[in-house]
Amino acid sequence: MIGAWGLTIRSDQATSRGRPQVGVDVTDVGARMLGLPGFVAVLSGEYGGELEVVVETIETTTGCPSCGVVATAHGRRDHLVRDIPVAGRAVLLVWRKRVWRCDQRLCPTRTWTEPSEHVAGRAVLTARARGVVLRAGRARRSHGRVGGRRAGGWLVDGDACGPRPRPAPHR
Repeated sequence: MIGAWGLTIRSDQATSRGRPQVGVDVTDVGARMLGLPGFVAVLSGEYGGELEVVVETIETTTGCPSCGVVATAHGRRDHLVRDIPVAGRAVLLVWRKRVWRCDQRLCPTRTWTEPSEHVAGRAVLTARARGVVLRAGRARRSHGRVGGRRAGGWLVDGDACGPRPRPAPHR
């Protein structure tokens, strides 16, 4: 039986008091807490008051975007991305982004990195963190304070959120 936070309650192994034991798949719990489908949390720790979480995607095979041939894994590259705060702490995701290689000699695409709907290419914010920053900007609040709470001390360049809206003309 699956309980909250992905804990697996095993009724077949009861303690001496008759209570079921709980088995935990730590990577599954971490991924569920992050709320990023398709990712697993590999490692986490707190550094300088920030929560740093190393994540990887669960995809094991993919096709070449040019010719469609099954690609070969060619290593991983770290991509640092800020995410929304968790439990009042800033979160830095270290995405161990997979590099893929096409082995077809005539294919124009040699290597590429895996894409994600949650993180745009070369982005410094996850899509949901970008949404929080954009909402804060529309409400004319500081990026550091969102919803009346400290947002983890983000250092965000306004250009990371897209073009600035033009001010309304004075009448």
